[in-house]
Amino acid sequence: MIMEFTKGRLWLTLVGLVVALVLAVVLLPSRAHAVTVAGPRSEAVARVHVVGRTPVVDGLRLRTRPGGSVKGLLYRGDALAKARVIRAGDSWAKVRVYHHKSAGGLRVGATGWVWKGYLKRVDFYHRR
Repeated sequence: MIMEFTKGRLWLTLVGLVVALVLAVVLLPSRAHAVTVAGPRSEAVARVHVVGRTPVVDGLRLRTRPGGSVKGLLYRGDALAKARVIRAGDSWAKVRVYHHKSAGGLRVGATGWVWKGYLKRVDFYHRR
């Protein structure tokens, strides 16, 4: 028994294939977690995934406390990690400079307070 493909059946078959492919891509496990990469000559090197923050403006002031004196300046692309869990209603976030010295010269691990509205969420990867 040979099935005849009419325009309607062909259209439904194609739509079904597209839906199946989209679902397969969406449901595949993400590679955003820790990955092990083989080094050129040595043992495996761990790449660590961290969800952090970065300033959306240049010259964001890192302060000693909310509204306090300025410790230094942060710039777009500076990697920041949350140093403390902040309540949803707070306008300030305590952060620390993460992984690299900041463009403003702040050392790795420097902590301070920034206005939360000037931060955006980003993913960082680094070698352990």
